[in-house]
Amino acid sequence: MAHGHSPENESAMIGVKSAIAFLLLLTIDAASQDHIDLLTCGVTKWNEWRKQHGNFHLDFQGAVLQGALLPGANLSGAVLSFALLEEANLSGANLQGADLGNALLDDADLQGSHLRGANLSGACLSLALLDDADLSGANLSGARLGEALLDGANLDCANLQGAHLEGAHLQGANLRGANFGEADLRKAILWGTDLQFVASFYRAKLDTEVLYQVKSQWPEKLATAWDQSKKGWVIDKALLEQIRKPEWRGWPE
Repeated sequence: MAHGHSPENESAMIGVKSAIAFLLLLTIDAASQDHIDLLTCGVTKWNEWRKQHGNFHLDFQGAVLQGALLPGANLSGAVLSFALLEEANLSGANLQGADLGNALLDDADLQGSHLRGANLSGACLSLALLDDADLSGANLSGARLGEALLDGANLDCANLQGAHLEGAHLQGANLRGANFGEADLRKAILWGTDLQFVASFYRAKLDTEVLYQVKSQWPEKLATAWDQSKKGWVIDKALLEQIRKPEWRGWPE
C-alpha cells in the first residue's frame, strides 16, 4: 500500500527514521540482540526456542525490525515498545499481552494476529492490515489507525479513546464494549458493523450519518465517559439532555 508523501517529505522522513533506528540500536543490550538475531533467523526455530523458554522476559524495546518476516511468531508478553516494525509481516502472530506502546507498525501485516490485552497506546498503525485480528481488551488509546483494515477484527472492550481511525475499514468488526471516546472516526467504513453495543462515543468525531444514527437510537453513548477515579462508566445527564434536543448537531469544532 502506497503512502501519499511528496518525494521531499519522504526523504526527510527516511532520514529521521534512520537516525531514530541508529539511536535505538545503541539502547539494545547484547542479550536482547541475541534474541532478535534468533527471531529473525526463522519463525520455526524461534517458536521452538520459546516452547523451551516460555517464561523468559523478552525485552525488544526499540528493536529495529522493519520488514521482518514473522508470520505466526510467538511474541506473547514481549516488550516491543518504540520498536520499528513498519511493513513487518506479523500475520497470525501471538502478541497477547505484548507491549507495543508507541511502536511504528505502519503498513504492517497483522491479519489474524492475537493481540488480546496488548498495549498499543500511541502506536502508529496507518494502513496496517488487521483483518480478523483479536484485539479484545487491547489498549489502543491515541493509536494512529488511519486507513487501517480492521474488517472482522475483534475489538471487544478495546480502549480506542483518542485513537485516529480516519478512513479505517471496520466492516463486521466486533465493537461490543469498545471505548471510542474522543476518537476520530470520520470517513471510517462501518458497513455491516453493529454499533448498538459500543460503550462510548463521547466527543468522538463522527460523520453526520453515523452521528445521527447514534443520536436517534443510542444517545446515551454520546454522553457516556470512562471515569478513571471510579473505574467505571458515567453518564453526563445534563449533556444527555442537550444531545436529545432536535437542535443538537454534534460537538463544536
